[in-house]
Amino acid sequence: YLESQSFTAPFEDVGRDGQRVVASWKHGGNTDIHKSFIRLTPDRQSKRGYLWSQDNIGADEFTSTLKFRIAGQGKKFFGDGIAMWLTQNPFYA
Repeated sequence: YLESQSFTAPFEDVGRDGQRVVASWKHGGNTDIHKSFIRLTPDRQSKRGYLWSQDNIGADEFTSTLKFRIAGQGKKFFGDGIAMWLTQNPFYA
């Protein structure tokens, strides 16, 4: 278990700008953090959102479980893709 790489709702922390934040994670683009969930992008094409961990993994090996829900207002899902990146050097979009 890597506590610094894990998060779960409720998201109670608020940044200086009055927006919710996830401790030790940087978010941006169209990402919106709500009390009970994180929306990476709205259900519109060509939108981008991200969450970058600000901490190193600090382990030679690890297992990851990710849970995503894809939903929208329309009858069809419009999305441009999703990715998970692991890098040796910090990079924040």
